[in-house]
Amino acid sequence: MKYQSTALGEVVEGDDPAHPDIDKREQILERALTAWGWTANIYRHEPPAPRVRFVKFTAESQTPGASYTLEVYIFPNLADSARDRPHEKRIQITRDYAEHQADFELDKAGSHRCLLLGFYCLDDDEVVICAWDAAAYQGHANPTSAYVHIEAIAGAFRFGFARSQDAKGRYVCCFRPEFLHYYVENMAHLHVVEGAGTGALPGEETPTAVTPTALTGGENVIFYGAPGTGKTHTVDAMVDGKLCVRTVFHPDMQNSDFVGALKPVMQEDRVTYSFSPGPFALALRNALAQPDRENYLVIEELNRAPAAAVFGDLFLLLDRDGVGAGKYDVDFPTPEFKAWLSTSLDREIDRVSLPSNLWLLATMNSADQGVYPIDTAFRRRWRQEYVPIDYSAAPNGTLDIVMGDGSIQTVPWHVFAKTMNDHLTEQLDIAEDRLLGPWFVTAEDLARSSLVPGKVLIYLWDDLLRHHGREKVFDVSAVKTFGEISARVAASQRIFSDALLAKFSGGEPASGT
Repeated sequence: MKYQSTALGEVVEGDDPAHPDIDKREQILERALTAWGWTANIYRHEPPAPRVRFVKFTAESQTPGASYTLEVYIFPNLADSARDRPHEKRIQITRDYAEHQADFELDKAGSHRCLLLGFYCLDDDEVVICAWDAAAYQGHANPTSAYVHIEAIAGAFRFGFARSQDAKGRYVCCFRPEFLHYYVENMAHLHVVEGAGTGALPGEETPTAVTPTALTGGENVIFYGAPGTGKTHTVDAMVDGKLCVRTVFHPDMQNSDFVGALKPVMQEDRVTYSFSPGPFALALRNALAQPDRENYLVIEELNRAPAAAVFGDLFLLLDRDGVGAGKYDVDFPTPEFKAWLSTSLDREIDRVSLPSNLWLLATMNSADQGVYPIDTAFRRRWRQEYVPIDYSAAPNGTLDIVMGDGSIQTVPWHVFAKTMNDHLTEQLDIAEDRLLGPWFVTAEDLARSSLVPGKVLIYLWDDLLRHHGREKVFDVSAVKTFGEISARVAASQRIFSDALLAKFSGGEPASGT
């Protein structure tokens, strides 16, 4: 009898999956090392033909904050332990220790490290990496086996990361490829077993567990402003190269979508249920797993959903203390969420609170139609960051304006936006957060055509001027519907009012930038 893991993290009877060849192992390694903004150069050391199961790669990998040279030993699919233990898998080291002694003795906390890995590969996308502590196999015999429980592999499929202990009490780490960055940066303590020397080999001192210093400064920030001011771009610059979970709020968003919930999945011919983490659960797990790194949860279009209802009981977590940690904690919304998080972190988590290394960043435009109002109690728990209209940051490009006499005047996009905004402010008292931001159109929009983009016109006609003021911007004697505007633009005919065209005829405004 053999036991295997499914991609859903269930342990079932079955035969071992097919072994990935050397090329496939290299592809998986490269995919894992280039996740989360890492870069990697990988070099393969071709072994003699009889030893192709013991493949070594050297990888030079860089993160935003560190560089590593990794000596990586990769085994194919883990086979049964052959010791009448159907729940146990193994890899087998079949080289003399002297061949790789220098690598196995590398410091786990240095920039030059050794990784001892086994791949459990169901298909191209469903892979779990098992990692042993190479230092625990110093001076090994030839051959020597290293073991892992199939339940830990199943846990990694289901939750992303899991650990098990072998017969000598040593931790084996199991994780999906995208968690390799986490393993490398924390391997100095992930293999450490608390307590007396259960994890040490004869003659080896019991290592001391390393607890990373918790990063502080986390906060909640809302970026708001007119459409096209670059709110998302501002957020992108903040999270560049850092761990980030991103979501977009929408009118049907619910608390269970945001946090996570039990969802049905098909397992062979039956329906089962498992916890599917939402963006909040994923961001919280990442932050708790790596307390010494900045982690971000980005919420685009915060006010397109009833934000307070989507947060639910988590609303209380938004109050932070002086170092950025949540002042309060709350019960887990569901026991399934608690079980998932505790298993993912390999420790019991009793209450939910915001760690000091988790930033919540949100974007919104309060002037958009069809948005939900955000009440004061919710909004005051966020720092408000207004993103102003900066015409100097506008993309390059020009638009053709048809004047009253039928002539064409070409104006730069930033001049068009400023002239239009000044006119809307002076004639209609339009609020600043409803004006045209410099990135309302993109450089691609401007390169595609010199006609006034339809998305600018529909925003003016329907969003800003639906109820009054169309005559201040458009020539309503010639256009009564947006369809007529679109047709006249395509035919290079006038669409704007005399008052607006008078401002364009003066060329670039003196105050334009």
